[in-house]
Amino acid sequence: MLSTVIRNLSTRRRGALLAVGVTALAATLGAGLGRTDFLETIEAKSYDWRARHLLRPAPAGPSVLVLIDEGTLRVFKDPPYGVRWPFPRELYCPVLRYLKHAGAAAVAFDIQFSEPDMEFDPAFADCLRANGRAWLAYQCQGDHGGDDRPWPVRTQGTPPLPIRRCPGVLPMPELAAAAHSGARIDFDPDPDGVIRWARVLQPSRPGEALPQLGVAPLFDDVSATALFTPGQLHIGRHVLPLDDRGRVLVRWRPPEQPWPTHSFASVYENGLRLDEGKSVTLDPARFRGKTVFIGASAAATYEFRVTPIREADVGVTLHAAVHDAAVTGVAMLRAGAGLNLALLVLAALLVAGASLLIERIWLQMAAAGLVVVVYLGVAGWLFAAHGVWLDVVSPTLATLIALGGGTTIQYATEGRQKRRIRSAFQHYLAPAVIDQVVRDPSKLSLGGERRDITAFFSDIQGFTGISEKLDPTDLVALLNECLGGMTDLILESGGTIDKYIGDAIVAMYGAPLDQPDHAVRGCRAALRCQARLIELRRQWAARGKPELVVRIGLNSGSALVGNMGSAARFDYTMMGDTVNLASRLEGANAVYGTFILVGEEVVKRAEAEVLFRELDALRVKGKSLPVRVFHVLAMKAEATPALVAVADGFARGLAAYRGQQWEVARAAFEALADDPPAKVFLGRIAAFEKSPPGGGWDGVYEMTTK
Repeated sequence: MLSTVIRNLSTRRRGALLAVGVTALAATLGAGLGRTDFLETIEAKSYDWRARHLLRPAPAGPSVLVLIDEGTLRVFKDPPYGVRWPFPRELYCPVLRYLKHAGAAAVAFDIQFSEPDMEFDPAFADCLRANGRAWLAYQCQGDHGGDDRPWPVRTQGTPPLPIRRCPGVLPMPELAAAAHSGARIDFDPDPDGVIRWARVLQPSRPGEALPQLGVAPLFDDVSATALFTPGQLHIGRHVLPLDDRGRVLVRWRPPEQPWPTHSFASVYENGLRLDEGKSVTLDPARFRGKTVFIGASAAATYEFRVTPIREADVGVTLHAAVHDAAVTGVAMLRAGAGLNLALLVLAALLVAGASLLIERIWLQMAAAGLVVVVYLGVAGWLFAAHGVWLDVVSPTLATLIALGGGTTIQYATEGRQKRRIRSAFQHYLAPAVIDQVVRDPSKLSLGGERRDITAFFSDIQGFTGISEKLDPTDLVALLNECLGGMTDLILESGGTIDKYIGDAIVAMYGAPLDQPDHAVRGCRAALRCQARLIELRRQWAARGKPELVVRIGLNSGSALVGNMGSAARFDYTMMGDTVNLASRLEGANAVYGTFILVGEEVVKRAEAEVLFRELDALRVKGKSLPVRVFHVLAMKAEATPALVAVADGFARGLAAYRGQQWEVARAAFEALADDPPAKVFLGRIAAFEKSPPGGGWDGVYEMTTK
């Protein structure tokens, strides 16, 4: 019935009706899917990108940071102090006295004093009391149990978030009684672990709330009142925008605009000078009328948080950011649901109309792309100029849905076979291979072609022993972390993953897509993988996990590449002597204590951009002819003079070794005393001096294992 009515409408009216229908579908799906956890995370990541690249410097606020940094730890580690972190509380007294002398408006500690210090707590309490403007930190743990309501403030209006109890980790009672007040220091990261929002006031019972450290100094005394109004929080003359969950979107300072920061040790030393009646060297004007946040930034204090700006941000900066936003009135704001929906509908309507009016698919796509680019430009401008976070994922998704709806006929006919192919093989073939199959379905047949490629093999050193020591769940997690990091780098460099064999990765460059620089890509990926593994080993060591070491072998040359297997199930893979030698070279790393070995053909193709050194001539198992083996040291653009010197020195030693000039070779290799391959050759020289190889020796080393 409905289809008959639509057919009887005029073309223009039918087009308008279809445009409205497609728009409604796109808007509904775009808005609905945009609220899913997955797309919300992508939206949040888009905010992070904008915060890093588009956010303009904010007006200077009153926040000043005093940080327990690496220099502070060094100062107090040595005599006459001889103390380590956490510091004895008497050390905070000169700092408090100096800040009071300097006229600081408030001193907020992002350091918890929840454990007793019987020796110094009384003196520290006296210092807090004498300062008179110090806020101490506490942390809420959980939502239920207890009725601790430390330092509540009064509220009016209806808070947009529920009441929560605060069974907190509180300062010692003696210190709490001496402080001016206190505040929460807990933040709620988003599901991806990034802190973007702050619950600046947490209702603890009707008419009361617990302030966060960033806003606590705004309450001049315990009688101050906070007012909740729709979308806003008023604290005296200060106003902060709130989302529908009662949170403030934190405005981060871009890296080029750091907070005024002073070392704790410097402030401490000036406090001592003040106590001794000497003139201070740190200008008190830097602190006069300021809110001073005392926190820690040294690595040993573990006071780092993940923020949109940095992966390891000093925790106290979160409170300073909230404080400055409240005082300056320059805060971030996420656009409301109504505005986001209106813009989403407008974008979808434009794309739906264009896709129904334009016949050529590529022009439809160009029109949709133009709408998306304009929308993203507006969103970027609003963010940079006004600090407004406009959703970009849902509208972009809606335009794509509108484009798909407008091209339904083409999609349902010409695209049917392509959809079926992608659906059937998305879990078996690399995306690049699928693209080729979609363009030419005849490639679904078995067979292959000769291609010039670079084969990549990696394997974890001693993995069998490691696997016997770990719980299966921990082993899989560790293996996935290792292989996942390497896989990302291989794919980023244009490689194709052939397969995983236990703890090994088999990949290729130069197929299925032509890559004239495939050897360079392979070497660069291998170096980046080793650099990533260095970072991962630091993380694993910190977590008490085994530090995995990976060996990599590369070889270039002709190989058979294509679909191999049976008619029912096959893989896109490679085979041939080139591939086999890459596998042998991976294993040969164990002989020399190296981590990246390549064949001579790789060097021929990549020596203009990669720094190599020839290591040896090998006769690998299963081959009668020797092969020259090279060690990848660095990309030439990144090579240090020390690495170049190692390559040159090793070359001199290798030439003397092959000429049986043992003393010359020994001198060259001994100059590289910390170099594992040099140590290998020193051992060989010692053996040859006792039992010379003879005149017919060709300098080839025989490998008896794979």
